[in-house]
Amino acid sequence: SSSGVSCVANYSTRFFVRGVSCVANYSTRFVVRGELSGHLTIRLFVRVPPSWMVEPQDLSVLFQHPVTLHCQASGFPTPTITWMKAKGDQPSEYMSLESGPKLIISDNGSVLIRAVEPNHEGHYTCQANNGIGSALSKVIFLRVNGEWGKGGVGSSHRGA
Repeated sequence: SSSGVSCVANYSTRFFVRGVSCVANYSTRFVVRGELSGHLTIRLFVRVPPSWMVEPQDLSVLFQHPVTLHCQASGFPTPTITWMKAKGDQPSEYMSLESGPKLIISDNGSVLIRAVEPNHEGHYTCQANNGIGSALSKVIFLRVNGEWGKGGVGSSHRGA
């Protein structure tokens, strides 16, 4: 132009793996008399509510065997996975699970129980939340089968 000022704009979009979110970049350079005098980049992040990658499922496991409870969700920002276990036989009141020597909560949202005991049987809830939209929540039942105690045989459900 006659004033010696020009503006060059670039626009691009990029999608993350599994379409979880996209990033749009808009960059502008201001050039005055052949020299760069300013640069501006704007990034747009699209927030996406959680969706299941690996939805938790009911499981049966033999007494003293290991079991992994799987739960994975995607979204942007990355959802936080929380596991809880029902305090009684019904899935109404829950307590949070915490890692320890017999139970490990991994970074990917899975729970490993090294050697299942009768007290591990019950309802578990996995919740995925990132503050966008509604949290995902799934209740599952872990059944412990096998022999324990003084020759007693474990049932598929206490009281059955």
